[in-house]
Amino acid sequence: MTAGAAIRTTGTQGLKFSASFDAEHLNQERGFFIIYGETAMLDFGTLYESGALINGKTIKKVSGNYDQTSPIISVVLTGIPLKGYNQTITVVGFVYHNGSYTYVPAAVSRSVAQVAMNASKAGDSNSVENVIS
Repeated sequence: MTAGAAIRTTGTQGLKFSASFDAEHLNQERGFFIIYGETAMLDFGTLYESGALINGKTIKKVSGNYDQTSPIISVVLTGIPLKGYNQTITVVGFVYHNGSYTYVPAAVSRSVAQVAMNASKAGDSNSVENVIS
């Protein structure tokens, strides 16, 4: 997963997560598993396909037609309600090839509130003032 975070300051609020893949994976199905709450690295593909719950919630899978010339893909989670700004979300990038999943080495967990507070501490409080309040 790519370090850093992004949070929208206008329009629909959202969290952006990105992952970078080696060139050999550019033509394979790439995407993300999204888990509500924090979790350890697991076999998310098997858990997703079995309908398993993590932290009482289903695992969401996001994949699509990402640009096959770019090693970096991203997902923006929107529609997070105000009451969910403190909810930690964990995202794990994956490649699906020949019937099996390969995951990025580490998951990334963050919340809208956490990203806003980090931006504020870094001196960018004006752009996230509405989120912090």
